[in-house]
Amino acid sequence: SAVAEDKDEAQIAGEFDFSFSYHLLPWEKTGQSAGKKAIAKLGANPVPSQKSAVIFSPEVAGEFLDLLSFALSGENLAKNKSWLKGKEGIKLFSEEITIIDDGLFLAGPACFPFDDEGVNTKKKVLVEEGELQGFLFNSYYGNKLKKGSSGNAVREGVAVPPSIGPTNLYLAPGKRSQEEIIKELENGLLVEEILGMHTADEISGEFSVGISGHRIEKGKIGEAVAQVAIAGNLKQLFSKVLEVGNDLKFYGRCGSGSILIEGLEISGS
Repeated sequence: SAVAEDKDEAQIAGEFDFSFSYHLLPWEKTGQSAGKKAIAKLGANPVPSQKSAVIFSPEVAGEFLDLLSFALSGENLAKNKSWLKGKEGIKLFSEEITIIDDGLFLAGPACFPFDDEGVNTKKKVLVEEGELQGFLFNSYYGNKLKKGSSGNAVREGVAVPPSIGPTNLYLAPGKRSQEEIIKELENGLLVEEILGMHTADEISGEFSVGISGHRIEKGKIGEAVAQVAIAGNLKQLFSKVLEVGNDLKFYGRCGSGSILIEGLEISGS
């Protein structure tokens, strides 16, 4: 984490990176990025309540994908805790949304040939162009629902039964960078931080969270924004995605590029 101060104001920001080798970790780059983020948050103000085009940074988009991963679990499907139950083969989201879980994806942090039950990992397309294709399973729930294991058994220790978790879960990247997407926006909001995601309802997919970031004005990043909020549900959110950026980055086991969302309701001043 880095702290930026200006008179009586102080802002904190962090950055994340990973490497399979300690010696390849980009320490300086990561620290500089955290510092720049903290400085950019100084002087933030709320915006009026409005309906606006919004760009989520890769970190923010990854947090919403992490929330969605609860509904993609075969255990939660079996326990009737997934709002996606009964929706396989149905188009639920924007055509821009393709979600992949791939334990062999070399650019991800959780790359290994087999899961914690010894089942081979593989690339699985869970959502293809907005259509739900399947769920994640370990052996127990895969057999219970007659689906078989998808290679997603996770266990925290030898004394703990295997649960289900993603390997490298990510939104398939698009073709353009965040900068290129921003340049085409006359007005909008770049959301770079989420506050209160732990309060979201994993079972229903509903959320109400605080956000901060920057205005977008005439294709350029403007003043810092804070003390505003968004609310809704994951189905609506991912249905409004117009574009996924090519800046795929993982924060933990979930990764995404920037995503452009149309007409999101912003609650501000």
